[in-house]
Amino acid sequence: MTSGSLTMFAPLEVDDYEASGWSVLAVGRAETADDADMTLKVKAAHLEPYVEGARTALVRIEPTFISGRRPVHASQSNGCWSP
Repeated sequence: MTSGSLTMFAPLEVDDYEASGWSVLAVGRAETADDADMTLKVKAAHLEPYVEGARTALVRIEPTFISGRRPVHASQSNGCWSP
């Protein structure tokens, strides 16, 4: 990753049993977060990455666009994802 590059982050969570979940898209410029306060805050949050392996950098995105959706159960609508 090059600092300042346009980046997209899209986490997703779906619970098939409950027929619920969410999807978020964040787009913005990425930069390496190398200040100590930010590093401590992230470590204290006990975040778990999706992909296994060593982490060598902490990257943050200054979002310029954010969108989200949640699935709606078929009994509440036509069963499609809704904004």
